Amino acid sequence: MKKKSVNLITAVGVLVVLSGVYVGVKAYVTKQEDAAESESTEEENPEIVSIASADVKSIKFVIDKKEVIFEKNGASWVKSDETDFPVDQDKIDTLVSSLNSITAERTLEDVEDASEYELDQPENTITVTTEDGETTVIQLGMENDSTSQEYIDLNKDSSTVYVVSNSTFSSFEGSLYDFAKSGTFPTVDSSTVSKISVDGKDSSYVVEKDENNFWNITGEGDTEKADSAKATTLATALSSMTYASYVNYNCTEDQLSQYGLDKPYAEITVDYQEKVEKKSTDTENEAENGTEDVSEASEDENQVDENTDSEDAESSSANENTDDSAAENSGNVEDSDTDEEESGEADESDITNSDSTESTETSEEDAETETEMADRELVIQVGDQSSDGGRYVRVNDSNEIYTISEDSLDTFLGKTYSDFWDLTVSYLSVNNLDTLDVNYEGEDYTVNVSRETSEDESDDTTEDSSSDASDESAAAEDSTASTETTAADTESSDGSSSDSNTTSSASVTLSYTLNGNDLDSTTFTTFYNKLINMAGQKRLTDEFKSHTDPEMTVKFTDTDGNETDVEYYSYDTNYYAAVTEGKAYLVNKMTVKELFQAFDEVTGKKTDTEESQETE
Repeated sequence: MKKKSVNLITAVGVLVVLSGVYVGVKAYVTKQEDAAESESTEEENPEIVSIASADVKSIKFVIDKKEVIFEKNGASWVKSDETDFPVDQDKIDTLVSSLNSITAERTLEDVEDASEYELDQPENTITVTTEDGETTVIQLGMENDSTSQEYIDLNKDSSTVYVVSNSTFSSFEGSLYDFAKSGTFPTVDSSTVSKISVDGKDSSYVVEKDENNFWNITGEGDTEKADSAKATTLATALSSMTYASYVNYNCTEDQLSQYGLDKPYAEITVDYQEKVEKKSTDTENEAENGTEDVSEASEDENQVDENTDSEDAESSSANENTDDSAAENSGNVEDSDTDEEESGEADESDITNSDSTESTETSEEDAETETEMADRELVIQVGDQSSDGGRYVRVNDSNEIYTISEDSLDTFLGKTYSDFWDLTVSYLSVNNLDTLDVNYEGEDYTVNVSRETSEDESDDTTEDSSSDASDESAAAEDSTASTETTAADTESSDGSSSDSNTTSSASVTLSYTLNGNDLDSTTFTTFYNKLINMAGQKRLTDEFKSHTDPEMTVKFTDTDGNETDVEYYSYDTNYYAAVTEGKAYLVNKMTVKELFQAFDEVTGKKTDTEESQETE
């Protein structure tokens, strides 16, 4: 029994020892495998090219089937055979930095047939020359799209082929002008655009702001109000316009025909303004300052002459008098010298203060540079269609040729004069309305507008005043118009000053009568709103003739006595024809029906009909 226990203990001890050996061996094997794998990885991805950017003197490769050399000229890159070419410095720096470290994903040795990898006729050959004269040649062969890899060789030794990522040399791709520093389209603030002229082979028109800042459209010999939204779209399109591609940095007159710019397809001219630094032209102040300087110099010379005469007189007196008198005069001279020293110190103080003041004024002028708006003109010549889907353009007679996308140009081209017509039938703010005459269903109605002005005072001087456009859009909904003038403004105009914040407000209250009887303000403005906001879906180009009488005729008379007539005819199942000033607008039939119903509310006919139906 005792012998069996000893054997068991011995077996357990051996097992423990063997377990420890197993763990140790396993850890050792794992470590060796990791080291081997790491070494294998390094061997599988060896660095085959390592060129520091600072060492590169020139780089040559193929662009558009021609060899192009970019070389260092001081701190900048230049095109060796065309030093005026606008080289994109960042682009070439990117090319060079891509050669700092290139690793091979696979290495194929003892290659017998280079044509298998298209290295007998390489797609591109890159030659890099460093400052010490060493040259590295990289030939680019076939691309394997399925593995996103590319085959290359070094220094024209095709017996060893390296497999690299096909993105390694992507920065070398493109046309010549992909390596040029492109200019930018001129910056145009759309809010300053006052006129846009388009002269094209298909159509020509001019969109221009009038003295009241409203857009007008001119074409086919006629000028009329333009659709504000459409005209603004043109101006806004200029703010976002950009070049699509760079084509030629120095196009000669003989080369313009290559781009269709010798006889442009269209020409777009834009008048706008640009903020510039204001130039000082205050010559009168300079003249005045010059006169003052001369006057001060003359006074100083006179003062010197007087002092000189006084000193000469004192000197003569000292020679003629006795020794006591001479001593006394000597004392006087010392006093005079002391006064002159004090005067000199005062003059120096004045000069110092003057210099300090001038320095302060100059500093303030530099800090607050005045600006002004300068008139500018932008001329865009549009040529033939380009390969990138746009059109060639030339801006302001520049020698540079670019392309602009067709979508950007379509905003201006292919449009006609009629595309910018304002389709608003008739608009007159209720604030400017004097009378409204309506003939409807054979009966005549006249609405008169009365105005009552009242004065109010308020301590609030921070009320915002609405724009003219906002006033017009809200005029029909609000029968009260007000004008405010602050007390401070009034006093300023009188030449006096006050700290009062009181606001004087003149309120104008509108009231209405229909055929001499009082008319509810809300009822009328509801109808009037629909009337002045009536807009056509299109406008007839041919003269409109109707064989029936209009269903409604409206005559607007404004406060200046100007009259405008509008007639509404049934046109077809979908439209009414609204005719005014010789123009016929086709308006949605349901919209006109709603106008008629609103006028029934004004006349009371709808109410009478409803009461009759309730009685029955």
